[in-house]
Parts: sequence; structure tokens; C-alpha cells
Amino acid sequence: MKKLLWLCLALLFSGSMMAQELVVKSFEQNTRDLTAKTHPVKDLNGDYCALIRVQVAAKDCLFRGNIVGEPQAEWGEYKVYMAAGSRNLYISHPDFIFTPLNYEFPEKILSGHTYSLRLEVPVYTNYSELAAQQIASQEKTYKVGDYYNENGKEGVVFWVDETGKHGKIVGMKEWFNIDDPTVNPVDFLWTTLKESNKTKFVAKSRVDGKKNMEAIMSFPNWREEYPPFAWCANLGKDWYIPAIEELLLFYENKDLSKKIDAILVQHGGDSIREMGGKIPKGYYSSTEEFLSTYPGTDKGVLSVLYFDPYRSKITSTPADCYCTKAANVRPIATF
Repeated sequence: MKKLLWLCLALLFSGSMMAQELVVKSFEQNTRDLTAKTHPVKDLNGDYCALIRVQVAAKDCLFRGNIVGEPQAEWGEYKVYMAAGSRNLYISHPDFIFTPLNYEFPEKILSGHTYSLRLEVPVYTNYSELAAQQIASQEKTYKVGDYYNENGKEGVVFWVDETGKHGKIVGMKEWFNIDDPTVNPVDFLWTTLKESNKTKFVAKSRVDGKKNMEAIMSFPNWREEYPPFAWCANLGKDWYIPAIEELLLFYENKDLSKKIDAILVQHGGDSIREMGGKIPKGYYSSTEEFLSTYPGTDKGVLSVLYFDPYRSKITSTPADCYCTKAANVRPIATF
């Protein structure tokens, strides 16, 4: 039915529209605009962000990059806070009124500074072209191991439903790269909480990381207390830290994990293996468990489930441990 509808639209509007790229009119620092200083936003490291005012005459634009918080839409403008030093900003639209733009900043964006990015929205001249693109998108199918790069999401497919049109991908990047000598693992903690009790035991699902993500986000100070969840949320609404069973889908099977790893590396992603690909990395899930040490009370040990690649088994790390050691995570997303 959907295909028939789009074919009808294509015939009806044939010759009248054609998708085009966004036109970048200008990018400049606005020295008179002090919004980045008067209404500051800090990144996960506590540094002040740069503010990009994206001027574009289109509603519901989507943004991706080193974004902090949700972009704020106003009249013909979006306020996008980004970590200082960010290199690019990806802009797209859910209705494909223009082709996505991966804009590379011509200069280093600075902390506490405001910039203006002025874009011109293209005018469609061929509806049939747009309809054809929509139909092609609806008909496209995927299988496990395929490279995925649509609607601002990029990764490798590790699960699909029976139609092949919907599934899950593992992201190209991870929270921190253990092979990077400049990284200090102590700066990457699953949580900054120094003690825990049963009231913090909310991420219980073993199969649905989205539910765990929503549960963690229910805490008032979740961005400060759960850094990897804040990092993952900044990737976009469809990204989340996998529950333990989701992690096992692409990681427990060694042959599959090697296949996925090869595709990730081929397309410029972080490897899910370390030491030159010799052994798999260890990743934490979003699944917690609570072990009561005093039955009938809320006192006990809050742990996070982790897949140990060396022993090929699920294990758990007590709260006192994962508060003080690095906890690498790999995001996944649905499509």
C-alpha cells in the first residue's frame, strides 16, 4: 500500500521537484553574541562548550556530532552546543527535504564562543525523484554483517528481524579506545557514585538496553553520575548502551565478532578487538544486579554485568570496583 501511494505521488508530481544539497552561505564567529558565556553549557569534562547558531528555514532538522544536550529550535534557527575543538556538524532531515550535510568547520571552534552557520534550503523541482528515493529506502533490506549508514546513523548490523528492514547496529566508535596511549582510563567510569544501595538499582533489563537507559535518565543528576550514558545520549535518540543479552548477540560468537570488527575497521571505526586484533575487548553492559547483604534492607552491593572475553562468560563487577576502574562501553542503535 505504501509503495502504491508513493508511485501515485511520483506520477502526480513528476517533473516538479528534485532533491538538492544544502547551500552553505556563511560561517563566522559572532564576537558580539555572548550567549555561550551568559548561558553556558559544559561538556562531560566540565569545559565550556561553543555555541553554533544554525540559521536554516526548515523545521525538525536533525544534528549529529560532538553535541552536548538537545539542540534548541527557535524561529528559523537552531542553537547547538558543541564541545570545543569539534571538527564537524552533521545536518539532516527526517523527510529528506535536502540531502544530509556533513559540514566541516573551517576553523577550530573555541570554548565559550558563539558562531553563526547560515544555510540555504534547496527548492525541490522533481517530486518523482523524491518519491523514488523514499520507495528505495522502504524496500532496502539488511543482513547481519552489513555496513549501515542512513539517517545520520552509522555502524554494522548485528541483528535483523524477519523482513530485514529493521534491526540493530553496533556503533563505529566507543566511549574510549584502550589502544590510544593518550587516554587515561580513570577518566572513564561507569558511574561516579562512591556508594550505592537498592534505590539506585533501576537498570534491571537483561534484554532491552533502551529500558535501562531510560531508567538511568530518571535520576536528577544522571549526566554527572553516569558519564557513559550521557556520552551515549549525545549521539542521538536511537543510541543506547546494550543490555547484557544484546551485547552477547554481536560479541559472544567469535566468528561473528571478527566479521563485524573487519567491517568496522574497513569504514574507519574503532576495533572491537585489542592488541592489533588478537583478542576481543571487554565491554560493560547497561544491566545491573543487586546482591543484598542484609535481607530486608536496601543495603547491598550494586554491580554491573560485564562480558569477560578471556573466559567467555558473563561476570559482574561490584560498585566499589566499577566506580574506580575504567568501564568501556560500545553503543548500539535501532533502525
